Amino acid sequence: MAIINKGILNSKTAFLRQVGNDWPTAQVVSTADVIEAPSNLYFTNTRVISALTIGTIPGSIAVSANLVANGLIIRNINVSDSILTGNIVSTSTTSNVVVAESVTSNTWNGIYTANVIETAGNLYFTAARVNATVRPMLTTANVVETSANLYFTNTRVVSALIAGDYISIAANGRISANVGTVVVQAATQVNNLDNLTTANLAEGTNLYFTNTRARAVYTAGKGINIDTQGVIKNTGRTPLFNTDINGTGGGNVLSTMSTILTIPSVPSTDRYLLRSLLVVNLSDTTSYVSGNVLYATGNTASFANQIPVAAGGLTEFVKNGQLLQPGDKINLQGFNSAGTATANILNAMYTYENFDNDATYIGIGQTITTSNTNTVIYDSATSYSIVESIRIVNVGNNIPRVKIFWADANNVPKVFLAYNTPIPTNSSVELLTAAKRLDITDKLIASYDNAEGSSISTFVSARLGSVFNIGTYTATAEILGNISLSFNTSDLDGTLIYYTIE
Repeated sequence: MAIINKGILNSKTAFLRQVGNDWPTAQVVSTADVIEAPSNLYFTNTRVISALTIGTIPGSIAVSANLVANGLIIRNINVSDSILTGNIVSTSTTSNVVVAESVTSNTWNGIYTANVIETAGNLYFTAARVNATVRPMLTTANVVETSANLYFTNTRVVSALIAGDYISIAANGRISANVGTVVVQAATQVNNLDNLTTANLAEGTNLYFTNTRARAVYTAGKGINIDTQGVIKNTGRTPLFNTDINGTGGGNVLSTMSTILTIPSVPSTDRYLLRSLLVVNLSDTTSYVSGNVLYATGNTASFANQIPVAAGGLTEFVKNGQLLQPGDKINLQGFNSAGTATANILNAMYTYENFDNDATYIGIGQTITTSNTNTVIYDSATSYSIVESIRIVNVGNNIPRVKIFWADANNVPKVFLAYNTPIPTNSSVELLTAAKRLDITDKLIASYDNAEGSSISTFVSARLGSVFNIGTYTATAEILGNISLSFNTSDLDGTLIYYTIE
């Protein structure tokens, strides 16, 4: 009779086994005591890992104590060499971590950049990363032009500017203004002034010239007069109430020929018109005064030779203004009633008018010691002249008789201004009471006849007109062509210049 295991299942699921007829013996039943059925296998780690398939992984995987699947990262596994050829490549076998570097489109559909960790060599795509990488490499040398956005070139700019009614463009891009109402202007520079006239160029701070504007600038002042037509005439000013007299001085006359007035030597182009030289007797008896002009050129001309000044009297030497030049000096010497040189019995006062930067004023004086000889005392060689004063001074002890005539360029007399006119001892004579004009190359010539021991000094004051050069010029031109002539002139006082073409 076979032995049958008998048992009883208590309420706590423990199975009490009875062997043989020994029924009281009891034992707990475990999986080791229960036979597996093919469809109900016991749980083991090996069976679980075998049942898990993550993607398509060739080769074999040795499983460690713990397995966590999270995205493409499989932690806590040992990786065999056979999986390195598949879709998962291990980057660290020592740390038991496998990181997927490439997957196929059919592998692990749940993989996204949201759950895949970046590596330094494989960053995710972003627009900012693309711009930072690509833009520094973009230049006109490697970016393809589009028809709507062409690169800048001089040739394209010139081609884009179409020459029309108002501008023309040369091959080099130079823009010229044509006749019209529109003018192409640059902010700080005009490259070409062709066809730009005052008719189509707006005025700025620099106004155009007009006769009205020019006349308005000038106001009648020292030495000029402007009529309603804008003609400027240099007439000088009358000494009476002349507010342009800007120099004055004086002092006692010494016993030697001493300087009472020194004209400034600079600027060399200034001129000075002596308006007054007044000598007053400070003694109770008749006194005498001598004087001369020492010119900067070294020439000396006497204007007084012991002229008597009565007690309580005075002598004015200047009737018409006498012209002086930079560096000239006026010297005076005093004598008592006995003719002895004496200081401080006379004093003198002078006034003069200054003409700035005007070399057209001419003052010439000289002493003539040889009688019966024609001597040029003024030469209007470069232009016409307005002569305002001719003074003759007797510097001898006799009475010379003076001849002065207006001559042409060859010294041939035209008109006598004085003929055998006596000049008393110790006196001077002003020949002119009104200005006289000399034409270009005209001269003034003086002479005197007298006994021995006589001499005279002459003083001429004049204003030179426009200075110009006379010359010949032969122009060459083709038949029916234009003739171009060039004239050089220095027009100093606004007078007209005449020319003849033959």
